Amino acid sequence: MKTILVIDDNDLVRKTVAAYLAREVKDSRVVTAQNGRDGALILSAFPVDLVLTDLDMPVMDGAAFIKQAAKIDRHIPIFVMTGSRLDKEEEKDLSDLGVVQFFEKPFEYDELTRMVSDALFGTADWNATLRSAMNA
Repeated sequence: MKTILVIDDNDLVRKTVAAYLAREVKDSRVVTAQNGRDGALILSAFPVDLVLTDLDMPVMDGAAFIKQAAKIDRHIPIFVMTGSRLDKEEEKDLSDLGVVQFFEKPFEYDELTRMVSDALFGTADWNATLRSAMNA
C-alpha cells in the first residue's frame, strides 16, 4: 500500500484532492495536512511515497516545506499544485529540491490521477524521468 500526503491550506481543495485520489489510485491511502509544518511532521513520523503540496500556505509555505522534505527524504517525489504560474527559475529551484511535477490550479483530476499512479506504480518512462529528477 502506497501513502500519498496532500498538503493544502484550503479545506475544499485538500479534501477534494484527497477523496479523489483515495478513490481513484488503487492500493494507496491518503493522509492530509493543512500547512507545510504539519506536512513535515507527518513526513518525519510516517513513511510517505509521494507528496502533493500547495505553495502558498500559512505557518510554513510550500517552498519551505519542500526544502524540509529534501532534508528528511530526498527520494520522495513531490508534486506542486499552485494557483499562480511559476517562472522557469522558480520551477528549476523547486525541481532541484525534488519537485517532479507542477500542476496549475484548476487542474484536471484525471491527469493528476494518472501522473500520481504512474509515479507510484510506474511506467518505464516515468521511472526514468523520476530517477533523473531524484539524481539531479
